[in-house]
Amino acid sequence: MPLLNLARVARNPRFVQSVLRIVRQESVNEYGENELITTKSMIKATITMANPNDLNRFTDATTYIKAINVITTTELNADRIGYQPDIIIFQGDSYIIKGTFTYSENGFTRAIAVLSDYQLAQSG
Repeated sequence: MPLLNLARVARNPRFVQSVLRIVRQESVNEYGENELITTKSMIKATITMANPNDLNRFTDATTYIKAINVITTTELNADRIGYQPDIIIFQGDSYIIKGTFTYSENGFTRAIAVLSDYQLAQSG
């Protein structure tokens, strides 16, 4: 039986949807104070529910109520110097990226994201 090619799934319009990605970059301002610069963009991703085996990779896995897999051709941040983990807004809920698995030879990234209490700042 052939394996499912996730790189093709991540590019197929029938399997992807637009989700909001919030990148949180750490910076130091002119006064030497830490700042968090947020950038919002829409990305295309395939979203599936994460299973317990996905969550077992993390020491605090038992505290997660809800988790998703995010499969995308966009590189996501989980634990990278100068960045806090990305936030994915999916079906009105905020999910924080806990871990990424890059398959650069196939052109996609799979990330595990868990429900977060991150709130979007409302303007206006």
